[in-house]
Amino acid sequence: MAKLTEEQARDLYRLSEAQAQKWGASKPFASEWRHNCGSTLYALACKIAGVTSMSDREIYPAVFGDQGFDLLRSVALNEYWVWRIAHEYSLHASRDREPHYTLNNAISAIRCQNTRAFTPRHQVLTGELTPTTACQLTAIGCLLWNFENDIGIPNPLFFSASEWAEYKSNQPSSSVNTAVSTPAGGLQRPRSSTPKRRSGLLSGIFRRRRGSENPNLF
Repeated sequence: MAKLTEEQARDLYRLSEAQAQKWGASKPFASEWRHNCGSTLYALACKIAGVTSMSDREIYPAVFGDQGFDLLRSVALNEYWVWRIAHEYSLHASRDREPHYTLNNAISAIRCQNTRAFTPRHQVLTGELTPTTACQLTAIGCLLWNFENDIGIPNPLFFSASEWAEYKSNQPSSSVNTAVSTPAGGLQRPRSSTPKRRSGLLSGIFRRRRGSENPNLF
């Protein structure tokens, strides 16, 4: 349930808007985000909680509710998408205006926007990608690239909850690429590739471009 004051919601709006712009170039790349985002949220989390300091574990619950970190971890694969969700949440998070609004509502709203806008997205799940489609879907963040493991990762935020659940149910447990818990609570790099046809195609595309990428993105 929304528990921010109007002022706190505005603070989160301004912060998330600035951070989404800052991390916009990382939209197509999978990366761990817990520490970076937590550090940025720290001052606002303390303000919301009415304290002068707090532990790392308290930051996300203070801003997004008790299940906030788990929800973000389940769908956000880099900093950009965390802040995109936070921005959507900030628009409705005031307890005075929409007291029953939750982070899950914000995630559903973004999924709805993405699934309406990008019709070729299902090719990410089937692996039937041409080089052109692969580049297009990566540019918009529907497919996130992990250079370290040389694999493409479908972005859960471009599929409805039911579509994503069906996709995961059809994959071996070791090959479903999504954010999962690690001892540090961040993003665990998938250990197995997506289907060979997709991985080989995309790795060739990105290896040719890798030399021109900003080295500071990872």
